This record gives sequence, C-alpha cells and structure tokens, in this order.
Amino acid sequence: MIDTAHLSKDLSVECRRLFLRGCRGVTNVGQVMRPLVNVEVWVPYEHSTSQDDDLAGVVDYGIMRDAVLKADSLTVERFISTTLDQLAKRPVVRVRVEVIDQRSGKVIDAGCRSTVA
Repeated sequence: MIDTAHLSKDLSVECRRLFLRGCRGVTNVGQVMRPLVNVEVWVPYEHSTSQDDDLAGVVDYGIMRDAVLKADSLTVERFISTTLDQLAKRPVVRVRVEVIDQRSGKVIDAGCRSTVA
C-alpha cells in the first residue's frame, strides 16, 4: 500500500487523491513479467471540474491505466520512470508508482515525482 503519512496537511486539503491499485503492467527482466502496479495521483481542486464525488470529472482513470499499459520496459526502473513521465504531463501535484511482486505481495520498486516546487 502506498504510504501517504509523510505528505503535508496542505496537500490533502488542496488536492484530491486518486489511486489505482492492482493494475497489471508489463516489464521484461530476463522474462516477461506482469507485476501489479499501484498508482497514486494528487490533483489540485482547481483542476477538478467535479464539485462532488464524480471522479470522471476529476481525472479519467483510463489515463492512469493507459500510462501503466504503455510503459512496458526492459527494467522495472524504466517502467516506473516512463509511467511517472506520462502522468506528470497531467495537471497533478504529485504522482507515485509502486511495482508489486504478484507472488510475494512485496514492493519491488517505487518512484515518486512532484510537479510543483
């Protein structure tokens, strides 16, 4: 699970947190592997057209899913970097991606990117 405890209180007040858990990515580390991927994005309310809990008006979950599916790579690190690059193009404040081993359920690697100073 993505740890958000260290985020500032301001971020949780100013942004909407969206997450996608258990999406299947594709990477090839010696053999084709389909790890589970967790994605978390923080979208500023000002970029949210939704005034209620209509998530379709905030960020299309398909955008997160498509970023994961298009990021196939030969290494887990490159997979994470490519996914972060794709999602950071959107009006988000913070993006985090975790790659999870299906067998053990443990985090293989994770990456995070903030798009504001």
